[in-house]
Amino acid sequence: MFSALTKLPRTVWFLAAIRFLNDAASDAVYLLLPQNSATAIALFAGYAIFIASTDGAEKALIAELAPKARLGAAFGWLWTRIHPTAASRSAA
Repeated sequence: MFSALTKLPRTVWFLAAIRFLNDAASDAVYLLLPQNSATAIALFAGYAIFIASTDGAEKALIAELAPKARLGAAFGWLWTRIHPTAASRSAA
């Protein structure tokens, strides 16, 4: 099992590290909960700008790295990993 992990490209390891740091940061954000509604609105707006600016690059990276025959599965895996609730909503 571990020998298969060492054969993964550096890009996969890099994306996994970024994903881990993102998850750790999202857990740490509870310490920074806003104290008023203006701060909450500013945080939501900032997050929306971040998602809007990175979503296209994320999809382009998956489209380039995934084999053409497995492109649908790659996007399905992406959305299941990033947005776990999307899979449960689409199953209903």
